[in-house]
Amino acid sequence: MSEEKGPLDEHFDINPNSAKPVEKKEGERQMIYFYEARIGWRKKKGNGYTNHYKDVEFVSRAATLEMMNTDPWFIAEIMASNGLTGSNISNFGVIKVYKVTELGDSLYYKY
Repeated sequence: MSEEKGPLDEHFDINPNSAKPVEKKEGERQMIYFYEARIGWRKKKGNGYTNHYKDVEFVSRAATLEMMNTDPWFIAEIMASNGLTGSNISNFGVIKVYKVTELGDSLYYKY
């Protein structure tokens, strides 16, 4: 019995061992940024939620707001540094960036 290939089989590789690590090219650098931004989260209170905001400063390699909010390690680090580790915290994220300063570049490549 031969296997029939579906229309997406060539696009998606089902083999779990097929993932290849991101290779850093020789001399490739990534910028490091200092951010002044506002973070926001929701805290459960009774049957409803209360919105909270706080202005913070942090260093990151993420170049955009979307990159910051989709990186789970970054979100966990910012939450822990601000004491927001309770189970009643939800919808945490960077809301607004006020100021961005380029600090330099790094040889470490993450994105």
